[in-house]
Amino acid sequence: MKTDHSSNGALHPKYRPDIDGLRAVAILAVVLFHAFPNALRGGFIGVDIFFVISGFLITTIITANLDKQRFTYADFYTRRIRRIFPSLIVVLGTCWLLGWFSLFADEFKQLGKHIAAGSSFMANLALWSESGYFDNAAETKPLLHLWSLGIEEQFYIFWPLLLGFIWNTRATLKIIVLVFVASFAVNIYLMGTDATAAFYSPFSRVWELMAGGMLAWAGTHRPQLLQRSSNLQSFIGLALLAAGLVLLNKNSAFPGWWALLPVLGAVLLVSAGPATWINRNILANRVMVWFGLISYPLYLWHWPLIAFTRILRNEALSTKNSINVVLLSVLLAWLTYRFVESPIRRSQPGKTQTLVLSLLMLVILIAGFVTWQQDGIGTRKAATVASQKMLDEVRYPVETTRSNGSCQTLLGITDADVLRGVCIAQGTAPRYLIIGDSHGLALNSATMTGRSSLPTLFLGQHGCLPFTHYTTRTSTENSQAKGCNRIAAAAIKEAALLPSVKTILLSTRGPFYFSGAGFGIEGRNDMGIYDEQGHKLDAPRAFVKGYSETVAALLKTGKQVVFVIDWPELGVDPKGCIGARLIGIGKSAGKSDCTNPRSVVDARQKQYRELVQEIKAQNPALKIHDPLPLFCDVKSCRGKSSDQVYYFDKDHLSPSGSVLVLNDFLRREKQNP
Repeated sequence: MKTDHSSNGALHPKYRPDIDGLRAVAILAVVLFHAFPNALRGGFIGVDIFFVISGFLITTIITANLDKQRFTYADFYTRRIRRIFPSLIVVLGTCWLLGWFSLFADEFKQLGKHIAAGSSFMANLALWSESGYFDNAAETKPLLHLWSLGIEEQFYIFWPLLLGFIWNTRATLKIIVLVFVASFAVNIYLMGTDATAAFYSPFSRVWELMAGGMLAWAGTHRPQLLQRSSNLQSFIGLALLAAGLVLLNKNSAFPGWWALLPVLGAVLLVSAGPATWINRNILANRVMVWFGLISYPLYLWHWPLIAFTRILRNEALSTKNSINVVLLSVLLAWLTYRFVESPIRRSQPGKTQTLVLSLLMLVILIAGFVTWQQDGIGTRKAATVASQKMLDEVRYPVETTRSNGSCQTLLGITDADVLRGVCIAQGTAPRYLIIGDSHGLALNSATMTGRSSLPTLFLGQHGCLPFTHYTTRTSTENSQAKGCNRIAAAAIKEAALLPSVKTILLSTRGPFYFSGAGFGIEGRNDMGIYDEQGHKLDAPRAFVKGYSETVAALLKTGKQVVFVIDWPELGVDPKGCIGARLIGIGKSAGKSDCTNPRSVVDARQKQYRELVQEIKAQNPALKIHDPLPLFCDVKSCRGKSSDQVYYFDKDHLSPSGSVLVLNDFLRREKQNP
């Protein structure tokens, strides 16, 4: 690949407009996916295209200068600062200001954490660490998208150092290939054990940048490989990208093997060369190049605008809102490119400019860190417009992603598969055993927060129905790793062994598991019920059969078994029930009354309740507890009272909701022992 000289003698790749056009494909795919997720379901692969381009360009710069002995770390990192910092400073600073004037304390606290992580290029690690089941929705994290920038920056730190160390050895290409293969292997392994780690970890993602790196090495050391322009090659590359955009969706096992589609597609298009018909006429088109030039600020702006609009409206974006957000994103991206990026990139590099940019980024980092450490600065006017008592209800107050250790002590459980679930005991002689999923855990939240002294033991797993021969999971989850059936078997075993337990409560979410949809803002889902061989079953029938088997096994212990019918799902963010924000968008300024028509709730639960009655018919000794009258009258179902919010998110009970249901259960138990 040809290179140009910069003013300080360093070599840089000759400009290729088709690569900017490929950037346009990547950014437009990502923006459309985020704004219209049902229209371009595989648009997230745009990030993987960016990874390949970054790996190619950065490695080309480094290797060309290493060959000519002109590479210096000072020049490389100075140019990275000038390229990355200006737009990022503007966007992070704007997000902090928006948060100051519009977010509640817990939201601003999280934003501060993400600003600190984003400005220190560790966003992927921060997001990875908070990816538990009860972590708040992606749509309410304005800086979620910075995970990819974190991975790129970690690559920029690691890669020049490694290349500089190995460059004089004959094994340079072998080491590059070894890093690629090792990272890809980590990606495949983690997809089977921890898909979240596979998504966020730099070790499982660096192979995508290394694919561009190998291409760059070939360009500087085997240029003949990249000088044979091939129309067929570029067509295949574009076809692979198109296939990824059409075939993949958010439920695909990604990155994994599927990530080869965008990575190979991008590699083929870049290596085909600028003279091929597709690269010359489509990618190098003026419009595509223009979008490629503003791709970095457009990437930075679009997601915060989507997230803040979602937060301030307290509802999913309509098509009209999404179009407006995209247009505003493009406008802000162009303004940032024109008046921030370009002037700095065209100016003569100097120590003063680099120092100023570094200090400004440090100020942003400190502002984010202080906001995080000060719990969102609750004295702000935006944080005091709602009752703090009610705000506390809409934050899940307990870490519940794994066993807290009490069950190992109380039950002697050492099975690692079981301990992947959640096992929490209140006291050494629990009277009530709650078996279930996250709804069962939410039902128990009153005891975990000290709002109830009920002696309970919870044993279950998020997203798991308590079936011994079936598992409940999404299409991308690993049945063995999730271990639903092993956890259910352990719960049944402990129910028989614990003499203090007199009553067993079964509490899980209802229609979500077999209807193919969440409720309200949730949209569609692909949650399914699978047998031990991995075959997806007819969910309603499997729901009845799986529950009937579990209930029968529990009844054999001689203890009272109670099926807690699931409460009505709320379907909105309960923060909108507390009060209008200081800044809001739309007529309601994000405020909701937290009610649903009774007819809507009845329609949602109709099939579910029929299935519960089938389970009861097969197990007559099973008792049913129905909390519906606590939330609903003949006309509507409410999610709050005058001073309490009964939900902490769109469907899980808050501690107040837990108190409401548990007290009602105890009252009825006394009346009907």
